[in-house]
Amino acid sequence: MYCRNCGNEVSEKAIMCVACGTPPKAENKYCYNCKSDTAPNANICMKCGVPINEDVKIHTANKDMNQSESKDWLVTLLLCIFTGGIETIAKPSTPFL
Repeated sequence: MYCRNCGNEVSEKAIMCVACGTPPKAENKYCYNCKSDTAPNANICMKCGVPINEDVKIHTANKDMNQSESKDWLVTLLLCIFTGGIETIAKPSTPFL
């Protein structure tokens, strides 16, 4: 990971860059993933494509969560249909004599 203020390489766990003294993701001059220059208002790095704005990261996480929820709903529906079908087979409407 690179400091977004000075471009110096820092640890993923760093809370402060040892070269410039700012938090590594506080500024917007460099991409934290590939160290390329970024525009101050950029949401995505044009060189490597990672989201460099916190709003984009939140939106991406919400999108992934919505896709997961729709899959969960489909699995639940299919399980309900399947188990309902098994119950009908297991309990016939006419008793055997």
